[in-house]
Amino acid sequence: MSIHLRALQRSDYPDVIEIVRDIWDGDDYVPLVFIDWIQEKGSYCRGLFVNEKLVGFSRLKRLSNTIGWLQGLRVDPSEQGKGYGRMIAEKMVDFCFSVGLKDLYFSTYFDNKSSIHIHERIGFERIGTYTNLYKPVDKPPRHSPQGCITLDESLPIVREGFWNGWSFYPQGTESWWRFLPEYLTLIENSSGNRIVVARNCEFDRSLEISYVECNSGRLSDDIILHTEKLCYNRGHSEIHLMLPSDAEIAPFIENGYSFFERENDVFLYRLSAD
Repeated sequence: MSIHLRALQRSDYPDVIEIVRDIWDGDDYVPLVFIDWIQEKGSYCRGLFVNEKLVGFSRLKRLSNTIGWLQGLRVDPSEQGKGYGRMIAEKMVDFCFSVGLKDLYFSTYFDNKSSIHIHERIGFERIGTYTNLYKPVDKPPRHSPQGCITLDESLPIVREGFWNGWSFYPQGTESWWRFLPEYLTLIENSSGNRIVVARNCEFDRSLEISYVECNSGRLSDDIILHTEKLCYNRGHSEIHLMLPSDAEIAPFIENGYSFFERENDVFLYRLSAD
């Protein structure tokens, strides 16, 4: 039996599409981003081939000389249960460390037992829990924001890291603002609380709340309504964010945000070479 990992190419696209066809009820994001994955600088999309058949794949996004983000681990449903998922994960980790990376990150959903089991078995440790929130926006806010909110084109010093879609960017990410397309910082003048928004890198329809900084009290309705107004004015149809488990969720829920399934549904993992 011939088993090897190789870089995926544009010609592999039909096989990739077939693998993900029924994942998430046919709503897997991989078909939308696969071509970018194989073309972007610092992106390494690798497929596992068994007797020249593509049985699964994964992607590494290099965030700096020492930090990498792993995502998109998929195994052909007809080939599951044969250990290929763990094989891909192990081979990708070996590849990452062979090119000098020291810290690897990835996220997974709370009910993806297979992914959690595979990655914990090879040494990944859970370092954070987040709540996946969204709000459809098809019209301006019902109530106009009343407070004093400053729109700023500078970025705050991001503590810990930030999200865009399902990708997390930890401290140390090189030129990290490039992962925040069309970003804008909203600042509450009275408290200094901040929200950083950007275009979602995976779904253009979404405005991403990439970072929330609450320095004083809770977030006001005004700053959340300003975010909704900005979403509508930019032509997006929804707002998305990953809210850390230690952040106050009530201001978002009270302003119409919904869980994907439940609170604390996204797990963030890290593996260090040392």
